[in-house]
Amino acid sequence: MRRSINPYYLELLKALVCLKKKGNYILPLSLVDREEISNDLIQNGHSISLRTLNRLFGNGKDAKSSLSDYSLNGISYWLNKAYTWNEFCKEHSLPFKETIPNKKFHDLSKAWQNKISEAIDDLLREYRNSEEYFYKKKVASQQPILNINSEHLNSFLNKPDLVFRTENSKIEEGIPQKTDSIELGIESNIPIITSQTNNFDILPEKLLKSILKGNKLIIEKELDICYDSFQIEYREKGNPILLYNTISPLINIVEGMLTYKPFQIGRYHWFLSYLLINSDYSSEILKLSRIHAEKAIDIIANLNLFVNEIQNLLIKSYWLRALSYKMEGKLNLSHQLLTETISELEKERLGGYLNTLYLHRQQVLIEDKKESYNTLYNKMNEYKDDAIESYYSIKRIFEFAIISKNQKKYNELFNLSRHYYQIASPKLEQVYKFSYWKYLFIYFKYTQKQILANRIYDYLLNGSKEKQLYGQQKSLIALKEQF
Repeated sequence: MRRSINPYYLELLKALVCLKKKGNYILPLSLVDREEISNDLIQNGHSISLRTLNRLFGNGKDAKSSLSDYSLNGISYWLNKAYTWNEFCKEHSLPFKETIPNKKFHDLSKAWQNKISEAIDDLLREYRNSEEYFYKKKVASQQPILNINSEHLNSFLNKPDLVFRTENSKIEEGIPQKTDSIELGIESNIPIITSQTNNFDILPEKLLKSILKGNKLIIEKELDICYDSFQIEYREKGNPILLYNTISPLINIVEGMLTYKPFQIGRYHWFLSYLLINSDYSSEILKLSRIHAEKAIDIIANLNLFVNEIQNLLIKSYWLRALSYKMEGKLNLSHQLLTETISELEKERLGGYLNTLYLHRQQVLIEDKKESYNTLYNKMNEYKDDAIESYYSIKRIFEFAIISKNQKKYNELFNLSRHYYQIASPKLEQVYKFSYWKYLFIYFKYTQKQILANRIYDYLLNGSKEKQLYGQQKSLIALKEQF
């Protein structure tokens, strides 16, 4: 059945399709884009012709104002698998009190065309991609809007124990919520991501007072102090999800109170992205990590990039964004982003091998070739006095030798990797210790030191469960099947 469509909903649907495909709701779809969408739809059981898409995304009189239910449902599904056309409309309320004339968009008066375009601009202009849009829409449906309660702000309390919110919104302070075992036998002892809170009591007293006084220098200093304490806590305790659930609501409130975006807020978003990457729980968590990385990029890219600390964090934010795609299995896209980012940084005179080492090293991991690892090894001389970066590189080269079963090479690299590990260890987060010892387990298996290998394995598996390092759990369980 064909139906006449509200022009606002149709224009919004088209804008969101462009946002998903092009990363910008204003950019028009090319013929190649439309062919790819048509092929995606056919593969998912929605046979919508290229001609229909060409008419829908055409201009002027060629643009359709009526489509079949089948076509509307198919395009809605392509946009978001949770949608039918009716569900799409239900989730997007009309922003006008007046009734929109039942006409094609291009047959509407200029005033109505402008009103619809401006409403869509207001809705979508802040989003860099459709993932962020739908994630925020999902979160917004679960959370109240942040309102600053002046009476509440007058009573300052020091930061309380962690608050865990269960699915039925019952609040339990400081009590981990047990969950069932999940896929692959991975165990969880607290909720994955807790609901955000708008309780100002979670803010440290000094930080809250500094925000209310409005002194930027003091605000940024207090944010730095909190950040340093969070980093120390992460190195010591090693649970990324637990710390994410501590920091995320705090920064959500601070951002709502501040009228500007300092470097410190960008750094917190980087850290939140980093924590979720380290947990490696699911594709949804990786997408959330990418949203935080892109927020960090948006903030940091507008600052003075010739300050080393700012430049380094921008590069690490680009690294996390590409890494999130790699961990989702989108290796070509991840490698392309790394290549483009390195090229752009070089054009802006922000490149250089050492500056962009995180990006180059990630390219090596994606390429996964002997030649690439040899290049990484040969260039280590350029940063031989940096124990942390040397450890990160030699660890990856040692891992490649183990995976390649190159006995001569992994025997050569064993002592060198141990040397750098011992120097770097006091400054490493526990996930990076776990990932190294995981390959020592394999090394000792290969060298017939079974008792030592099994002791390491048991320690790592128990520790990864305790610290909610889900990616490590998955790889350890897979390794058990090999040995």
